[in-house]
Amino acid sequence: MKSARRDSKDHVKQTKQSIEQSLSNLQIIKDLKIRRLFEFIPFAIVFFVTIQAFAGWYSKTGVDLLYLSGGIAITVSIILTRSLFEEYPNFFEVLWRRNVLTLRMGDKKRREKDSAEEINRLILVFLHALQERMNSRIDILFGMFGLLVSGWLIWLLDEGALTEAYTNVNSVFSVYSLVFLIRLTFFVTGFVGGVIGWRVIVMANSVSQIGRDFDFELQVNHPDGCGGLRPIGDLCLKLAYIISPFPILLSLWLVFINFF
Repeated sequence: MKSARRDSKDHVKQTKQSIEQSLSNLQIIKDLKIRRLFEFIPFAIVFFVTIQAFAGWYSKTGVDLLYLSGGIAITVSIILTRSLFEEYPNFFEVLWRRNVLTLRMGDKKRREKDSAEEINRLILVFLHALQERMNSRIDILFGMFGLLVSGWLIWLLDEGALTEAYTNVNSVFSVYSLVFLIRLTFFVTGFVGGVIGWRVIVMANSVSQIGRDFDFELQVNHPDGCGGLRPIGDLCLKLAYIISPFPILLSLWLVFINFF
């Protein structure tokens, strides 16, 4: 009897260690090339947009406000997304350690003696499935959609400039080459944005998925004032932060256009 209890405790301990390992090794972006592109894009946007703004100011031809403001919005959004990716595993870890996730009431397997072991097993399965969904090849489809959207926007903004730059690229140091490289950077950003956008969608869906797979055991007197569920609200807030630069940019442009 004691041996059975000891084996059960050892199994629970092993499951907890597996969850801790899964949380610490949760790979939101498995593909190394995509991960490096995601890290490189903000620097490329800042570099090229800064050069373009300085060149427009120096030559007195004017600063391209569309690309300047768009580049700022994209960079801020990427920085917020990187912060979300870094803190996302901690979101699950806090919920797990607070013991607010329980088995669903309709689960026939729910028994007091094995509920702790079963809930840990289900959380482990949930984390593995979550990582698989994030790194599904569906992200390539979203990346292609991002390419189409960015290409369409670039074509609408400066069809003439883009065509002229394409036909006059003689050297990497020419003005036309700079224009072409800036547009190419935003074009690649569209692909990366689509790939990363898929992962953001999976994260947002994981909030509702938790409610479908688990019940919540509210802790009325918890210091966070939300019954121990504040991490869910924090995650939703961070998800909203990611898209906030674009509505802000649009509203500023509407005010700018109406004012002048």
